[in-house]
Amino acid sequence: MKAKAGFIEQAANNLGIPGQTGTLPSVFITGCREIQIERHRGLLDFSHRQVDLSCGQVAVRVRGEGLTIAGMCKGDIRLRGKIQAVEFIYPEGENAEMG
Repeated sequence: MKAKAGFIEQAANNLGIPGQTGTLPSVFITGCREIQIERHRGLLDFSHRQVDLSCGQVAVRVRGEGLTIAGMCKGDIRLRGKIQAVEFIYPEGENAEMG
């Protein structure tokens, strides 16, 4: 697994993007009604008002109204509803600056 992470870091560096991008979640928001999150590691909490996802070094929290899971497969999830906020939650004492 370390070799894969090293490869991702090197590829990111060669492309001029921050090195940790390959291990961080990718978030795609369509208007205020749909959000897709790639590279999550599991659902931590779910309600129709809040969804928390583990994404390795960071957790992602989606807040809104009428949230539903439109699709989910290994590492990817698509949520629908009225999206009001997306938060990145870092471990205590860790700086949000990445790179």
